[in-house]
Amino acid sequence: MQEQNPYRAPSASFNASAFDEAYDETPPFSPAGRFGRLSYLAWSLVLGFVGGISMAVFMPVMFSLDATDADILAGMTSGGMLLAMIPMFVLGAIFGIRRLHDINKSGWWLLLFIVPIVNLILGLVLTFMPGSDGANDFGPPRETRVWEKIFAWLYIALIVLGIVAQVAMIGVLSSQGL
Repeated sequence: MQEQNPYRAPSASFNASAFDEAYDETPPFSPAGRFGRLSYLAWSLVLGFVGGISMAVFMPVMFSLDATDADILAGMTSGGMLLAMIPMFVLGAIFGIRRLHDINKSGWWLLLFIVPIVNLILGLVLTFMPGSDGANDFGPPRETRVWEKIFAWLYIALIVLGIVAQVAMIGVLSSQGL
């Protein structure tokens, strides 16, 4: 019988592939992989913020034109806005695909966004439906980073504040008879 050396360094069986499957580490701009609810909300907030900045850049130019140069500059500004919105659309689709992967659905379900009323239901599903536990057909879950959690809760707070502001505005306007 072989005797164990009590001074030998401890050993553990470390399977690197099992460790890699613990969390999905695909980059966020890739349609492969999964996004949890908080990651989806955080990246949607970032995307909306960037979209708002691009609108803030192009809209004042469009509204400050006079009649003489309106045709040329309006066309250039509209084209610039369109060029800025194409990547926003693509990134929004990628985030939606990753969120669908988290609930173990194909990214093709995202095409339901073009159907009126169904798109609202799909938006609620992407926002509120929990992802599958553990690995699913699209890989292991992605770890939600701390900044994503903070941004997601900030987004939720902004949505709630927006709803409260809408209700308050309706109350004020109806009390004034408008």
